[in-house]
Amino acid sequence: MKTTIARLLALYLLAAPAARGERLTAPGSHLRDAEGRAVILRGINMINKGPDYVPWHGPEQFRKVRSWGMNCIRLGILWAGVEPEPGIYDDIYLDRMIELAGQMGEEGLHVVLDFHQDIYSEYFGGDGAPEWAVRDGGIPYDSRDNWFMNYFEPAVQHAFGAFWADEDGIQTRFHEMIAYTANRFRDEPAVIGIELMNEPWPEPMVGILFDPTYMEPFLWRGHEAVSSAAAGLLTFWEPRVLTNWGFPSYISSHPEHDWVMAPHYYDPATESQWGYPGVGTLMNLAMTRRAIERERMKDPVWVGEYGCSWQMPGVREYYEDLQGLFDRFAFGSAFWDYTRSEEEWGVEYPDGSELPVVDVLVRPGPVRTAGTPLSFGIVPLTRRWSFTWTGGNDIDAPTEIFVPAARHYPDGFRVRSTDLPGTWSREWNEEDEILSVRHDQSRLSRTLTIVPN
Repeated sequence: MKTTIARLLALYLLAAPAARGERLTAPGSHLRDAEGRAVILRGINMINKGPDYVPWHGPEQFRKVRSWGMNCIRLGILWAGVEPEPGIYDDIYLDRMIELAGQMGEEGLHVVLDFHQDIYSEYFGGDGAPEWAVRDGGIPYDSRDNWFMNYFEPAVQHAFGAFWADEDGIQTRFHEMIAYTANRFRDEPAVIGIELMNEPWPEPMVGILFDPTYMEPFLWRGHEAVSSAAAGLLTFWEPRVLTNWGFPSYISSHPEHDWVMAPHYYDPATESQWGYPGVGTLMNLAMTRRAIERERMKDPVWVGEYGCSWQMPGVREYYEDLQGLFDRFAFGSAFWDYTRSEEEWGVEYPDGSELPVVDVLVRPGPVRTAGTPLSFGIVPLTRRWSFTWTGGNDIDAPTEIFVPAARHYPDGFRVRSTDLPGTWSREWNEEDEILSVRHDQSRLSRTLTIVPN
């Protein structure tokens, strides 16, 4: 069934209050669950960029994701799929995506809807906007072999410029589509938020001009579209795409506490397959900037994409260093992506067997923290893992830590805590590989350490 804009207002008025379920809140620099525990989202991307725009994954893949200690999916959704014609929404497509999100939720996974785009639209050989929403100014388009370089084609830049300027009401229609989608997903508790746009391309290119003039109004309109249609859904926002490389964001802080910053990180050297030099100067700069912006804006940080081919020289060290920074700053993250590839992108070979990268992605980490996580990390050579957090004495729920015992601690492990003996306890769930820790001593901070037997 197709639905027109004329029905949208009626749907808003008739819809029941949004289901909460396992939805999360963002009252400060960390996501929180209903008990007040800090939640760190670690997950993977799933997307189908071409018709019919519905990812191929099912319960088998969702269970694998859970077994890897991940707790979320960044689920790609396409504007071209939702609104193939102006003002006409494809409810069949949305029904299928809602069903898929529900299946993810049944496996204990949170879902973030990612309104994906690459090079603006399929019209330019990418994905995202429907063809009717393209304004290329009549400029000829000459596709380049390197897909990313197509962003610099004048026709593509003109299309982005027209979108940011709301030419012919294109951006207004986009936000109406966001609101309609949020309204459709409002009763699916697995969905915790909507990411407004994947890798927003700035036009003009100068961030200090683009962010306050175009990006910030876009974010506010998107936030209003999400929150008015589905109270309880979080607004995930990605800074302009060039922040990937360590450039700062000039977005102002938000007075509301239902935003999540969702930057990406791709290293130019690894993207070009030159190899990882072993010194993560650029990744250190990028992650440190995001940590500074988190403290300024009080938005949780969730790195919505990172990845490269396993065939790249130095790839293991690259992933260990990058994930080490995620751990150091207590950032969430989502790997790009759950695909099968002979070139060793993704997590599986074409026959469904695991790529070696899975062993690097599967690592200990706090899932829910009774308090505020400060930092954690693992020494890859010795598998010694430590976690420091603060507060939590007023939270009547345990800290839950994923420990991949079968994969990385086959001979078992020992747990140590800076809390005094008799003031803390632990419980091990072997099936889910979750270590639950309770403490009853008031301390400024505490550190828990896991070492192999």
